[in-house]
Order: sequence, then C-alpha cells, then structure tokens
Amino acid sequence: MLKVENKLILSWEDIKEVIEKLSTQILNLDRKPFYVYGVPRGGLIPATWLSHKTGIKYYQINAAQISKLADLSHILIIDDICDTGETIKKLQENYPKCRTATLYCKESSPIKPDYYGKLIGEEWLQFPWEEVEEVGQRDKTYE
Repeated sequence: MLKVENKLILSWEDIKEVIEKLSTQILNLDRKPFYVYGVPRGGLIPATWLSHKTGIKYYQINAAQISKLADLSHILIIDDICDTGETIKKLQENYPKCRTATLYCKESSPIKPDYYGKLIGEEWLQFPWEEVEEVGQRDKTYE
C-alpha cells in the first residue's frame, strides 16, 4: 500500500490480504451463501476472487427479472468499498433478503455491509483495477 497525500494506492497483495480475511469470515458463517454476486465495476473482481477462494459459485443477478419479494437470502452481494453507504443502502432496499460484503468499509459510513474485510478511515482508496482517479471522483453509476 502506497500513501500519496490523502490517497492510498492499493496493490494486488493488499487485495489478497483482505480477500483472505473476508473469505475466512464467509467460510465460518453458520449459514453460508449458495452464490456470490459482484456489483458491476468495483465488485466484479472481488466477487470472482471470493468465489474461487471459498468455492461458492458466482451468480449473475438480472435486476429486471427479480422481485423485491423474492427470497434471495442465499446470495451474498460483493462490492469493493462501502464509502458513503449509498450502494449498500440501495442493495438493501432492492434485495432486502440478500447479505452484503465489501473488501473495505469506511468508519464514517452510516450504513455498513453485513461483512467487510477491513475497516478504514477517510483515506481515498485507489484499487489496482482502476485507472488513476481524482480524489472524490469515484464512479457513481449505482448511487
């Protein structure tokens, strides 16, 4: 991990360490999910990696075909970070029976995922699969 001003540039080794922690949490659950799903963009790589690490199959959710009333409690939705909590909030509203997990979760986030690999402060994170971004300019496709 490289710190540049108020930004932490994460390496693949940093991600591997957090994947290890999160996969241990998932494997120790009393009620393990049948499937993992990655939020498009930030959650795809972590969900795929967690699928390989835990042996839990990856499942692609088609939001247009799923009712909010469907029992999706067997699916764990993965994202890279819980920053403002808005993505997790929307996931909880749209899929209230799913559980959520992120690699990183900011201490200041008012809404937290069910599971996370590491709690962090206010630093801006740059993931190894992202191009260089300006601080505060993260993709907001799903917010």
